[in-house]
Amino acid sequence: MDGYETLQWLKHNKPTVPALALTFDPSVEAVARAMSCGARGILDKVSSEREYHAALNDVVLTGFHYNALVASYLERREQLRAAREANPGLLEKLTDRELEFCDQVCSLDDPSYAVIAERMGISVNTVEVHRRNLFKKFGVRTRQSLFRALQRWKVIRGGDRGATMP
Repeated sequence: MDGYETLQWLKHNKPTVPALALTFDPSVEAVARAMSCGARGILDKVSSEREYHAALNDVVLTGFHYNALVASYLERREQLRAAREANPGLLEKLTDRELEFCDQVCSLDDPSYAVIAERMGISVNTVEVHRRNLFKKFGVRTRQSLFRALQRWKVIRGGDRGATMP
């Protein structure tokens, strides 16, 4: 199993075990995925031994470890909540997976649909379904038009492709 699968397994089979995720990819997308899979905190793998101990203590004592990586994830969730409230009609029609697809499409590294499928743990065909649905919902025909629509609807912050929200 990879880390995400392990987190999901723990979440479903050992729900009393608070899992702490370690990652070489501290992107907002990776943090969001780890948290949605059940991580109770996340650390960059290059963290110091002191940080590891503090995180483990936090998770054991409080059930959660809060740091800058988790803060960015929680900030993104709050921004998304605010955007949904500001644009209730359209945004309420978007599924969590479509929103995750939006994050991937707007990632700074401009991933291909195959890479997006791998990151989301779904098939390329499912990515195509999300793409088609979003193009229809936003009334666009290109990836660039989708990006601009996501900016307009405040699903992502204007011009800052690296600061998408989970």
